[in-house]
Amino acid sequence: MKQIQQVNQKLNRRVQKLKPSEHFFFDLDSANFTTCGKQYGTDYNAHYQTTGYHPLVLFDGLTGDCIKAVLRAGNVYTSRNVVSFIGPVIKEYEKMNPRKHE
Repeated sequence: MKQIQQVNQKLNRRVQKLKPSEHFFFDLDSANFTTCGKQYGTDYNAHYQTTGYHPLVLFDGLTGDCIKAVLRAGNVYTSRNVVSFIGPVIKEYEKMNPRKHE
C-alpha cells in the first residue's frame, strides 16, 4: 500500500507543477465494504449492520482524484486517526504551493 501512496504523491506533485491549484478542497470520507467469510481485519460494524472493512479515503474536491486511502477494520469509528491521516497530505500540499494556504 505504501508504494501505491508514493506513486500517487509523485503524480500529484507533477500535476501541481503543470497546473498549480489556486485553492485546495479535500473530501474525506469513510465507506463500508461488506465481506463474506473471515478475511483478516474484517469486523462487525453496528452502524452498517454488516461485517467488512471501513476504509478511510481522501479525494481532491476539485478534480475528484483519489489522494490517499487506508484500509481499516470494519469496527473502526469513522473519524478515528483522521488527523494523522490527513496531516501529512496538508503539509505536502503546503510545500508544493507555499503561498496558497495564506
